[in-house]
Amino acid sequence: MEGLFDSLEYWHWWILGLLLLILEVFSPAVFFMWMGIGAGVTGLILLLIPGLSWETQFVIFAILSVASITAARLWLRRNPIRSDQPLL
Repeated sequence: MEGLFDSLEYWHWWILGLLLLILEVFSPAVFFMWMGIGAGVTGLILLLIPGLSWETQFVIFAILSVASITAARLWLRRNPIRSDQPLL
């Protein structure tokens, strides 16, 4: 099992990001999109800085996911989505 995590590549993170974005399509809330973006950025960081340990990769993913979800919630709280059907 440990060998599985040692072989993580940037494209693994991109696939995870894509899967999370696809999951967002079927989800009623805007949540998985931000985790998918975090996974994509983690893959980009791994592409630029190869050789990061899997522990470091997971920490980067967790920090980016929490930061993007928090930023999105703050932004949506200040800029609510307006609808022409407010009672819907």
